This record gives sequence, structure tokens and C-alpha cells, in this order.
Amino acid sequence: MGLNSSNERVKQVLIVNLSIMKTLSCRDAGCTCDYDAKGETEGDVLRDAAQHGMKEHEKKGNDMTQIRDNLKASIRTS
Repeated sequence: MGLNSSNERVKQVLIVNLSIMKTLSCRDAGCTCDYDAKGETEGDVLRDAAQHGMKEHEKKGNDMTQIRDNLKASIRTS
């Protein structure tokens, strides 16, 4: 496998990974905030959203657990 073939494979992997990114917008979750939680999996996005919610919106762990289903419904695949 030559250098060009290796570079092409890396590009293909990056394109695939970019195409399956999942996001959750604070606005879609009902907040007036421009933050987008991101991740490769739904779990990654929910963890990112929970950390943001607790840090920036003063939510408690219990709060995040209670709205988890609503958050899951707002996750988009891009």
C-alpha cells in the first residue's frame, strides 16, 4: 500500500466519522443557549449535554436523569 492509498483511506475514515456525528442543541432541548452537545454515540451526546447542563445551567444530576428521554428525542444525526 503506497502513501497515496494510505492517505485516501484516512480521508474515507474521516468522512465516515463526520457523517455519523450526533448532536443535541440546547435550543432544541428548550433552553435559550447556543451550545451543541456532540458525540459519536447517543451516550456520548447525553454525557456531554449533562456536563454542560450541570455546569452552565446549574442542573443537578437528578434533573438531567428526569429529562433524559426528552433529550434523547432531540438528538440529531448529521
